[in-house]
Amino acid sequence: MSREPSRKIKDKVLNAVNQIPYGNVVTYGMVGDHVGLIARTVGWIMASLNDEEMKKVPWHRVVGAGGTIPAIKYGFRGQVQIDRLIKEGFKQKIIGLL
Repeated sequence: MSREPSRKIKDKVLNAVNQIPYGNVVTYGMVGDHVGLIARTVGWIMASLNDEEMKKVPWHRVVGAGGTIPAIKYGFRGQVQIDRLIKEGFKQKIIGLL
């Protein structure tokens, strides 16, 4: 059995993320509540995006609880996410690293 999320589940998450307005962020938990998944599953899906999906989906607008960027902890896409958020006008220290 594959550990990959079904295409239907992944599409549901990506559709929700695509609805996040420019200049706003939501948490993995908020996306999960919207689509009926737990935050960890949303995070797993977001971490598994391929290059093409990363170009099309505003994945950087999804942050951890409290405004954290889990990618920083694991050294994965973190700086890209911070740079994109700054470009969208985030100047407050919601992330603890800006």
